[in-house]
Amino acid sequence: VDLSEKPSFWKALKPPAKDKCGELLCSLCYHPSNSILTLSLLKARNLKAKDINGKS
Repeated sequence: VDLSEKPSFWKALKPPAKDKCGELLCSLCYHPSNSILTLSLLKARNLKAKDINGKS
């Protein structure tokens, strides 16, 4: 990806699966001065309890 341009990315929204795992609110920020892309998790809600193996 050439980050000197300002690309746009689109993804079609789909309805959540029946066994929905919850919601995450994320922020994605690119800092052109030092070429760093930062992903921050802002909020999580309605998450299902899972063990280390991914089972409820």
